[in-house]
Amino acid sequence: MDFVRLSLAEINDLLSPSEMVAADADLLPEGHANTNYRLDLADGSHAVLRLYQRDPGAARLEWAIADRLGGEVPVPRVLYFDNGRQFAVIEWKLGETMERLLASGLEAEVSDAATDIGRTLAVISKVRFDQAGFLDADLEVSGPWPSVADGLFGHLDFLLDQPLVQARAGGNLCRRIRPVSAAARKKLNDIDEPPCLVHGDYKATNLLIHEGRLSAVLDWEFAHSGTWLMSVGQIFRHAVPRGFEERFEAGFREGGGKLPPGWRQLAREIDLLSMVDFLSRESADEARIAGSIAIIERTLSIAG
Repeated sequence: MDFVRLSLAEINDLLSPSEMVAADADLLPEGHANTNYRLDLADGSHAVLRLYQRDPGAARLEWAIADRLGGEVPVPRVLYFDNGRQFAVIEWKLGETMERLLASGLEAEVSDAATDIGRTLAVISKVRFDQAGFLDADLEVSGPWPSVADGLFGHLDFLLDQPLVQARAGGNLCRRIRPVSAAARKKLNDIDEPPCLVHGDYKATNLLIHEGRLSAVLDWEFAHSGTWLMSVGQIFRHAVPRGFEERFEAGFREGGGKLPPGWRQLAREIDLLSMVDFLSRESADEARIAGSIAIIERTLSIAG
């Protein structure tokens, strides 16, 4: 979506019920579905003004998650939440995204944070639910799925039948995905774990790193009840630095997580859903389409 352009006066008008005053504001380039401003507040502190565009209801969900996980997971605190106008003021956290660090060649700092990234994912996965599905603002499952595997791979099957996906991927690639999807659904069902809290977008753009430590997990609007393996597929979607995987695995185990045999490949196969979902979006550009198809091809080649 296009960013919402606001003047400093308009921002302070939004902030007036909170009694915060912004001395300066800068539009942040990150984010594809919402608008974020870095605020320099009059008291000398900093914060983020987040305007919810894709899903206004996500504001309440992110507030509830910050309240639930605060102290256990590095989630920015929600300093102010306006339910009527669907925006929030969120704590500013020091650091750079994993994506930016990798683009700058700072691979060692990313590898240093891998233990934290794995441990944090294990802690998030300890929040369990009776059912898989979408969450409401009270962190209750409001749109239940038959099971984690059926919810994820059932939706993948649905997407593979869409004309736009067929046109972009080609019928042959769609046919090749189906048996891999069916086998992955069975493997996920065989793990037989209860549904857990899933960030939904646990990837390099949403992981903030400061001095080799994970300083924040950002943007929880896609959170749901499902499998932590989705997050693994997202974090390993693209190449990671040498040593990252071993440290991630050690951190996940330290956090109390258990890694089943073949966890890396199953995570890749679950991530097929995200890749095909990209292909189903009208707004996807040629680079995104080509990148998604390349990842799908790589996953299928590993699956044999």
